[in-house]
Amino acid sequence: YPAMAGDAKGNVYIIHRPEDKNVDPIVIADAKGNVLRSFGKGMFDIPHGIRVDPEGNVWAIDAHTSKIFKFTAEGKKLLEISVGDIPDATRPFCGATDVSFARNGHIFASDGYCNGRVIEYDAAGKKLKEFGKRGKGPGEFTLVHNVQVDAQGKVYVSDREAQRIEVFDANGKFLQEWAGTGRYSAIAITKDQKIWTGSVLRN
Repeated sequence: YPAMAGDAKGNVYIIHRPEDKNVDPIVIADAKGNVLRSFGKGMFDIPHGIRVDPEGNVWAIDAHTSKIFKFTAEGKKLLEISVGDIPDATRPFCGATDVSFARNGHIFASDGYCNGRVIEYDAAGKKLKEFGKRGKGPGEFTLVHNVQVDAQGKVYVSDREAQRIEVFDANGKFLQEWAGTGRYSAIAITKDQKIWTGSVLRN
């Protein structure tokens, strides 16, 4: 299960789950596929998601420990956020899933394998608020898998197992949902504010 993100230089940041714990889970390649560097060895139980913020910093998520790490592009750790409130620490997947960035520097994290919420942090990693709960209704989540914030501050959340994307304002107020097009496992917003999604269909 690799996840990928790109930077302004065209480099690709890949997070994967190596069987060998002595292998770096984060690998950076150039646009031609040449490996430039790697890092993160020993820091993750279940590497899950990776994003590059507007300043070029690299953010990676562990779906077991429910920790979010911020690195420089070279791999120096700048920040660690412990999301906490893990309902069942014995489960392999019970933690945070994704992270996104608002224009004011705030960070939005999806916490969806056991919980059903989105959490907002300030730039220093201080928790500001959260919204959502487990359920199938508007503003509720079956499995929060990805989160993205657009230029207007709207928050897009993929509720993978409910096969929908829910849209909220910056304060967590439910606005609408897009449903019926598969199990969304990825969502991204480009600089021109186009929304791209990736879904996994059941066989």
